Amino acid sequence: MEEQKSLFEFTVDDGTAREMNELTRWTRLFGWMVVSLLAIIALFLLFGVNRLTAVFAEADSGNGNILAGSFLVAGLLVICIVGTMMFFLLRSANRIRKGLLARDQQLFNSGLGDLKIYFVFMGILGILSLVINLTSLF
Repeated sequence: MEEQKSLFEFTVDDGTAREMNELTRWTRLFGWMVVSLLAIIALFLLFGVNRLTAVFAEADSGNGNILAGSFLVAGLLVICIVGTMMFFLLRSANRIRKGLLARDQQLFNSGLGDLKIYFVFMGILGILSLVINLTSLF
């Protein structure tokens, strides 16, 4: 009798593997560019906090420390969220590439799972952005 295959099991042919390998290269490039940009922004925030305090103090007569501190906290929060997203994107690209090279289905699937988490983050941020834009209309 013929062996039954799982409904969700699939194989990747050579053409698709080459395309996925190329995709992982571009994904890793994009991920590392964003991580580098986040590091530069973090350095500007940390080294420029004194200048931010002075600018906000001039604009709001005395509350510069509070405004600069909240700006710094908001910036670091954004850096943490985007950094977490880039972690999952880079891990996804690495796992997919290694899974394709080693013909390891489980490693490939875990890479796709990491990519799913990245897109869940993107969806949540998209919905939040839409809600914020809609509330600004009213």
